[in-house]
Amino acid sequence: MVNPDLRESLLGWLLDQFAEGVPALPLETPGFSSNDWAFFIEGMYPDHRLGLFQEIPLELRGDVLAVTNDDVRRRLIEQLSTNELYNLAESTSSEHLVEVLGMMPSHVLLRAIKRLDSDEQELVHKALSYTDRKIGRYVSRAVLTVTPEATAAMARTALKQQQVPEYTDRLLLVDDKGIFKGSVDLEILQSAPARQALSELSDLDEKHMLLADQDYGEAALDMKSSGFAMMPVVNEQHELLGRITIREALELAVDYYENQLLAQGGMNDEDLFAPVKVSVARRTVWLGINLITALAASWVIGLFELALSKIVALAVLMPVVASMGGIAGSQTLTLTIRGLATGQINNANLTLLAHKEVRIGLVNGLIWALIIGVVVSWWFGNPGLSFVIAIAIWINVLAAACAGILVPVILDRMKIDPALAGSVVLTTVTDVVGFFAFLGTATLLLI
Repeated sequence: MVNPDLRESLLGWLLDQFAEGVPALPLETPGFSSNDWAFFIEGMYPDHRLGLFQEIPLELRGDVLAVTNDDVRRRLIEQLSTNELYNLAESTSSEHLVEVLGMMPSHVLLRAIKRLDSDEQELVHKALSYTDRKIGRYVSRAVLTVTPEATAAMARTALKQQQVPEYTDRLLLVDDKGIFKGSVDLEILQSAPARQALSELSDLDEKHMLLADQDYGEAALDMKSSGFAMMPVVNEQHELLGRITIREALELAVDYYENQLLAQGGMNDEDLFAPVKVSVARRTVWLGINLITALAASWVIGLFELALSKIVALAVLMPVVASMGGIAGSQTLTLTIRGLATGQINNANLTLLAHKEVRIGLVNGLIWALIIGVVVSWWFGNPGLSFVIAIAIWINVLAAACAGILVPVILDRMKIDPALAGSVVLTTVTDVVGFFAFLGTATLLLI
């Protein structure tokens, strides 16, 4: 791994070389990791990426491709010839094989799989049966297994004779049909009587295993909180598929939270240098959705056209009402989405959290209603107007707190990603409620 400062300067050097039409690789390339190469590829303009990728040693290309973002990986695969794709599949490590093959054209994928050995074929077929949102897609087969009937002495001998994979803190028990029968902690194994059967030492607690169809973000969090260095992954029939290590869980968690962050802006794992046409098409959808929410708020404003024509100050103060509700709601929304993602929010504590957030909304709404009321009274010299905006602020902040809890919870139960749609729905709620409360109260009391 190259240090960040050197990596940044090398990227600048590479960009200059390609811009001058004389592409060359720096002398430091033997020390580059897959992540270093991915950094350079993602930081270059799309027209230059294929040239740089083809300069990378063949044995590293598959692993480099696997750690680039989805957009870049997909575009590079589209540019490679069929023979290059076959060679790529054969040279990719088993750790990254599924990620690379998963984006290949179907006619290439089938032939590429046939070129693999039988163990790798089985791994790929099982992994590709799960979507990229399921933890079953990311299992590693680097795992030590023994039968439940084996003794502690036999297991200790096997450990000495085999190369123990990294992050191995347990021995997994599997019967002759491949069914997972539990695990044995290596520390317990070392002190167990020689003739004691492993089945007597095993732990088959379902909390200490992951289901293959579990969401990968949820599974990564379970792995991180388990206290183990690895966890077995099983299917519905309890057949052992492989394992997930703490290192892999951390990588998946980072990927999950990056996707959550992008989703809040209506984005996906988009290439920074994607073609303008592609980026426009993706972002236009969310601009259209936001337009619908804006039209809803405009419709509410149109209901009070008479009030706005008579009291111009209402139009001046409307953004204050919407902004206060939007900020208050975003705070609650962010905390709720994080709680849902980490599993901290569930049916047992949802009501308690809702009560707390409502109380916060009541208090904050009252405090800022009084402050804004005083400011408006001084600004416009109209006590009636200051009372109206104070009421509207209080109502909107309270509504925002309620929406910040309810919107993500409802979306989550509807199997819609709250990070993707939550902010759009919340904005609609706070704008509509805020404008209706402000203009409606003004119509009743001032007109």
